[in-house]
Amino acid sequence: DPDLRTLLPAGADARSVADRHLARNRTLAAANPKLLSGVIAISMGLRRLGQPRESLAVLESARDRVASGDFTDIKEMRAWWWNELALVYHALGRLDDEVAALGAGATEMEGPIANVSQIINLSKALVEHGQPERALAVFIDNKLGPVSPYGEMQMRSARGCAYTLLGRKAEADADLAYMESHAADAPASVIDLYMCRKDYDRAAADVIRRLGDPKLRRDALLSFAQYDAPPVSAPPTLSAKAHAVLEQRPDIRAALAQAGGTVRLNVQREDW
Repeated sequence: DPDLRTLLPAGADARSVADRHLARNRTLAAANPKLLSGVIAISMGLRRLGQPRESLAVLESARDRVASGDFTDIKEMRAWWWNELALVYHALGRLDDEVAALGAGATEMEGPIANVSQIINLSKALVEHGQPERALAVFIDNKLGPVSPYGEMQMRSARGCAYTLLGRKAEADADLAYMESHAADAPASVIDLYMCRKDYDRAAADVIRRLGDPKLRRDALLSFAQYDAPPVSAPPTLSAKAHAVLEQRPDIRAALAQAGGTVRLNVQREDW
C-alpha cells in the first residue's frame, strides 16, 4: 500500500520478512508435529524463497503419514497437501506432475461433498497449460457441491476461458456476463477472463480502475510487482503471457506510476 510505505524501516525487504516467517513456522511445526498444516506452511515458506526442491523434500517426508492419516488435521488439510505439492511441481517445471497432484487433491472429499477448491484449481491449471478440453471435463467428472461466491467466480473464470479457447463463444459470453454482474465477489477474476479473451482494452480499463481505488489498489499493485526470476525455467502460462502484454501498455504504465509505482519484491511470485 503506497500510503503505508513511509512506515517501512530503512532497508526493509520482502525476503527478510519471508525468512523470519519461515523460521517461526518451523518452530511452530516442531512444537505441533501432529499438524499437517505445519508441514505445508514450511513448504510454502521455502517455495516463496525460491527453494522448491527443499519444499518437495519437506512434503515427501510427510507422504506416508498423509497416506495413513497420521495427522490430527488430516481431514481438513490432506487436499491442501496435494495442492501445495502441485505448486511445488509447478515451480520445478514438472507440469504433468502438477496436474496429477491437483487431480489427486480433487478426489478428496470435504465432508459429504466434492472438494471444490482443488477441482477448480485443477481446471485452472489445465487452462493455463493450454488443455481446455480437459479443463471442461474436470467439471463434468467432478460434480461441484455448494460453492462460495468467490469460488463461483473462480470456476466461471476457468470454464469461461476454456470455452474461449475452444471457440464456444455463446457459452464463454454467458460466463463473462455473470462475472461482470458479480465482479465485486472476485475483481481480479474478471480481468483474467478478459485477458484470456485477448480483450486487452477492457482488461486495462479494469486494472486502471482498481489502481485508482484505495480499497483495491494494494492487490492491483502486487499483481504488477517485480519478483525474483523462478529457479527453474518453464513454458509461460496463459496468464503470464497475457500479463506481459498488459505490462507494456502506456496507459497501464501511467496508472501504475500514479498509484505509487511498481514495487520490487525479492521473493517468488505465487499467483501463476
